Amino acid sequence: MGHYAPVSASNDSITVEVYDMGEKLNAFGVFQAKRSNQELPLNIGTASFGSGGYLAFYKDRYFVEINSYITDEKWKKTHFVLAQNVSDNLPGDNLPPKELSYFPEQGKVKGSEKYIRGGILGHAFLDKGLICDYRIGAKNVSAFLAFFPSKKAAEESYSQHVTFLQKSGESSLLNGVGDRGLISKEPYHNNIIIVQEGSFEIGVYDLSTPQEGMQILNGILKRLGI
Repeated sequence: MGHYAPVSASNDSITVEVYDMGEKLNAFGVFQAKRSNQELPLNIGTASFGSGGYLAFYKDRYFVEINSYITDEKWKKTHFVLAQNVSDNLPGDNLPPKELSYFPEQGKVKGSEKYIRGGILGHAFLDKGLICDYRIGAKNVSAFLAFFPSKKAAEESYSQHVTFLQKSGESSLLNGVGDRGLISKEPYHNNIIIVQEGSFEIGVYDLSTPQEGMQILNGILKRLGI
């Protein structure tokens, strides 16, 4: 953390906080949780936004927040300059996490990706992964990609998910896609397709019909390249 103030006698100040999140996905996840779709993007770090006296960005494994209180007009842009200097001096690159590339671009709602820790769709067995929104016709649907340390762990999680979904009484196997797949009603998200492939579970939900999600599902599987 750093505090900055002009030399002149003034209450104006800027506070810079730099967080080492350990890996890119963590930094991205915190950034997306802070960002609002109404915030204007800035050209700082990998991605950034600012509003009023607040500015945030992430670069590589670092997440940075800057809070400023500036009344002197000649210093109004100081926090932007400071943010760029901090970004330039942080190690690492400006490339986003490679995992974001697993979502196909066609129909994707820009900026909707989020990194979830602690349960996708509220399920503890889907401990961590990415979710992303897509536009199909006049409606939005969502896709997720859950990560596991091994294929066995993915298989165990998938089995728990199937057990949960089969309680709806409207499930059918999806053959020929991934290692294992299921089409089902979802208690809170209309229709869902899930597939276990290697150390991943992929799903598309909030579907009016299961067929709506097949292109997205196949696109993710193709990009995984397993």
